[in-house]
Amino acid sequence: MRIIMNKRIDRLAGFLLMLTLSCSFSGVASEALSVDFLASVEIDDNIGSADLQNDRESDWALTVGSVVTRNLVISERSALQLRGMAQLRDQQDFDDLDRLQVSGSVRYVWQPGLDFSSPWFEVMTELRGERYGESAIRDSWFAIGGLGIGQRLTDRLDTHLGYRYTSRDPREREIFDTDQQRLFLRADLRLSMSAQVYGLWSLVQGDLTSSGRLEPVILAASTERGPDPALRTAAWQLDGTRRELEIGLILPLGDLVNLDVSVIRSEATATRSIDYRRNRVQASLLRRF
Repeated sequence: MRIIMNKRIDRLAGFLLMLTLSCSFSGVASEALSVDFLASVEIDDNIGSADLQNDRESDWALTVGSVVTRNLVISERSALQLRGMAQLRDQQDFDDLDRLQVSGSVRYVWQPGLDFSSPWFEVMTELRGERYGESAIRDSWFAIGGLGIGQRLTDRLDTHLGYRYTSRDPREREIFDTDQQRLFLRADLRLSMSAQVYGLWSLVQGDLTSSGRLEPVILAASTERGPDPALRTAAWQLDGTRRELEIGLILPLGDLVNLDVSVIRSEATATRSIDYRRNRVQASLLRRF
């Protein structure tokens, strides 16, 4: 498995190099183009989204990646944003869940008015691929589409209401063949020119996946089920709803470096009152070039 992951690390390094070189030839000094490198750590107390306390597995992971964003001004009221991303995630205990993720997205933003409080509207689409170290049932392509509206309420407070539809197409098995709708509300409060706190509330409806023991109630309620070697248990799919709240703080560590620390709480309820709780803590360093 380590040989496989080393090959993926080489591919990721090559991808990051190509991103950097393309930005150099395009002119990084341009304000319309940004290159960000990130490194993050995440602690997860229920990595498999298990419903039973005895089935919950905790782990922590390291992630490194790069994001290239190109902003194109179409008119004084509209703009187009192009974004490419590559990330490599290394799980510490469950290394079968090591993951390489690449994505590309297009986002169109239109603001009908030019005054301070005028709302803005967005339409976006994204294509994302995920490849796991030794968990082929999770290898997937994701197609994402969405709409949104945002508004500045004060000179310090911004809000963003959005909708996303995500369709996941796995390479193997139907357990992770899911469709989800997500409604979210985000608020950003600036504490200074660079520091800010934010809150993100999400409501997800659709196909939910979990890993754990196949209890009789799960056998009766699940639409898809099968072995999950990565977590040494079983995996299944249920129709349900997930509620998620994220609270975060962004602090500047220099002119081009930011620290982003957040806490995420997820609660899901599926068919026949099958539910789970999940908590995550994330800390990320973002370096802009």
